[in-house]
Amino acid sequence: ASKSGPSVFDYVKHGSDPVNVGVLLEDGAAVLGAGVAATCLGLCVATDSSVFDALGSISIGLSLGGVSFALIAKNRRLLLGQSMGKRKVNALRTLLESERSVRG
Repeated sequence: ASKSGPSVFDYVKHGSDPVNVGVLLEDGAAVLGAGVAATCLGLCVATDSSVFDALGSISIGLSLGGVSFALIAKNRRLLLGQSMGKRKVNALRTLLESERSVRG
């Protein structure tokens, strides 16, 4: 994948589409959570101890919390850290001022 574009980590960190990044992170956390749940359930049955169930639940919750914080940070950067270029602002202003309904 890195030959045809950015790596997965670069895309998550620098990609400008929060929807794709969100889907990627959430699905990754879901697959990881399913693996952790299956492993911990197997350990519970094998050892007859519910400690592994609790540890699995906590680790899944932490991974989902980590994904939510990553998405919050990503969306905050996209919402607050970008502005339109001066040329685009001027073009938009010219377009809006040329509209009769805007001029009054």
